[in-house]
Amino acid sequence: MRPAPGDARDRAGRDLADAAADGIRAGSPVRTRAWITGMCAEALAAAETDRYRARALLRRAEADLDRADSAAEQQEAGYRRESFEHQTGLALAQLGDLRAEEHFTASFGSRRPIERRTCALIGVRLAHVQLRRHRPDHAARTLLGLGTDLAVSSARVQHTLTRIRAGWQPSRTDPDVAAADRLLASLITPARH
Repeated sequence: MRPAPGDARDRAGRDLADAAADGIRAGSPVRTRAWITGMCAEALAAAETDRYRARALLRRAEADLDRADSAAEQQEAGYRRESFEHQTGLALAQLGDLRAEEHFTASFGSRRPIERRTCALIGVRLAHVQLRRHRPDHAARTLLGLGTDLAVSSARVQHTLTRIRAGWQPSRTDPDVAAADRLLASLITPARH
């Protein structure tokens, strides 16, 4: 169950993000500012306290990323476009904006093959948004495309897969949904009490 807006964890996350943003100095690397600003937007979206500010921070993060003067590969733990797209997708999904799909798609499509865990996480988030857009067949094809990568050990992946299975039950007669449902049934670990 999602915490109520203003939950203590959400407030703490928002406060930490604000403190990080306040700590950014004009001389900080632009790419670092973009990353922290994106985190602030994501925290605000999760806390559901200020939708307009969250969107404004996403625009600022994108502008900073566009201005970044050094290649991400030249910086340790560089913030890259695909990371920004994932962060934007997360924030928009938290705000109930299903245009998150295009951002998850952009992030997913530009990931390197060695990023299996990240691909699985973004892929299930993409499929969940596709399902929320009433396109269970698209969600099923997204998940089938991930195949064995869905077997990564991740509570977030498991949780989202469980939600997807529950959400597409009325559509299980679709051949793609039925095939994906069988795949998920073999991968989802039963909840322990």
